[in-house]
Amino acid sequence: MNHMQEAYEALIHNLKEEIKDVAAEAEQEQANYMDSEQILMDFIYKHHGYRALLEVAKAIDVKLGKGINYEDYVECTYEEPKGNAVSIDDLCLPGREVNILRAENITTVDQLCSMTDAQLLLIPSLGRKSLNIIKEELLKLGRELAKD
Repeated sequence: MNHMQEAYEALIHNLKEEIKDVAAEAEQEQANYMDSEQILMDFIYKHHGYRALLEVAKAIDVKLGKGINYEDYVECTYEEPKGNAVSIDDLCLPGREVNILRAENITTVDQLCSMTDAQLLLIPSLGRKSLNIIKEELLKLGRELAKD
């Protein structure tokens, strides 16, 4: 093998090593990014519930359009509470309405759905506007208040 060919092969070897190093760094950066996304999603799920996490995922999908389907990821990774476990927090209600309901010991969607419009309007500080907000959020879960 002549000197030129040895130099060429050494150059190719060095380039391959550099490519491996760059690929490893990129993979690590992507893993760190995915870890931070996971931490954020876990936080939202823990503190705000499944519905809030799903809404955030939908917003990210629309805003970023990165080819990653966060909505599907959330649906496959996180569990949507069932039955009595569905908290009023999963309705994505404003804090005021949540506080009013909690003050009346209404903490689950099932409890809320067992009430009529008239019963809710008897709650102090809960007016027609708050009632409409609650009903809109229930509809997003495919639920509704009891009939009068």
